[in-house]
Amino acid sequence: MDVQVISSAALGGFCFLLLFIAVLRRRHRRMRIAVDTGEAGSICISRKALHAVIRSACNGVLPVGKIHICTKINGGSLSVVIHLQIPSGESVLAVAQKMQSESAFCLREQLGIEQLGTIDVLVNGFKG
Repeated sequence: MDVQVISSAALGGFCFLLLFIAVLRRRHRRMRIAVDTGEAGSICISRKALHAVIRSACNGVLPVGKIHICTKINGGSLSVVIHLQIPSGESVLAVAQKMQSESAFCLREQLGIEQLGTIDVLVNGFKG
């Protein structure tokens, strides 16, 4: 009987582990944004390329500290949240507004993304 209890517990743990992995894989799917769809096929942009463009735009405004970017598609439009550290002594409002406008410009002009939702900037701290 002890072997049956251990076997059923091991089986239950294994099933839980498989379910957990499936949820994580679904949550961290590769996100691709379709920029254009024509008769030859579609043109998509990866999450990595998206983050690189946003990171470049942010560093072009001001050399910032750590940058963490979250992207999400809501109802066909791209929403972005940028977590960053800015140099001490800088105006948070001015830097955040410049980051928003530069990121939006780069996403529209460089990547051709027209369906752009919100671009939120969260200042997590100050550097230097």
